[in-house]
Amino acid sequence: MKKLLIPIALALTPALYAGGNTTPVTEVAAVLDSSSWYLGVGASMMNLSADLTDESLETMGATLQAGYAYNEYIAVELRYTANITAMKYDKGTTVNLNNDDYPSDMSNIGIYLKPIYPIGDFSVYALLGYGAITITDLPTGTTDRTEKSFQWGIGASYQVTDSISVFADYTNFYDDVGLDGHFATSNIKVDSITFGMSYKF
Repeated sequence: MKKLLIPIALALTPALYAGGNTTPVTEVAAVLDSSSWYLGVGASMMNLSADLTDESLETMGATLQAGYAYNEYIAVELRYTANITAMKYDKGTTVNLNNDDYPSDMSNIGIYLKPIYPIGDFSVYALLGYGAITITDLPTGTTDRTEKSFQWGIGASYQVTDSISVFADYTNFYDDVGLDGHFATSNIKVDSITFGMSYKF
């Protein structure tokens, strides 16, 4: 995109100077500076909870982020999050036993539209998209259970340098009754809080 716009800007320059108006060149330069690809990585606190029994699963995860910012106000972003530590099971009101190494894994992949509101070096943003949360079957640890649904999140970032920013956000992966046949009568909520860093190319 940048290689295409630069020749256009150069071609327009003589005509703009002849008319004594250089504003369009400035606008093209702004487009070149504000649109970019970016990659990021983060640490995520992932949680699954069942409201009927107060059971929960908690774990630490890693998030990989890849996106394209069309300008400072809008981006499209792909994320993949998966647990990197053992799952911690809380029995809630059931007669089960608590377990700090539960035989299960958790992952999520989603694609999001990312509206952004910049405030100086800070930005606040939303994540609005679609994704798939996958939980390894409970308690056998062998079969995957997957639910695809609307996902959303909110967050904030701080621009450390022209290329590097840090961010923190909350993402709701899933919030509905049951999970692919499991917890059939309970409302299941799966979400995460992520702290990370992004690099803009």
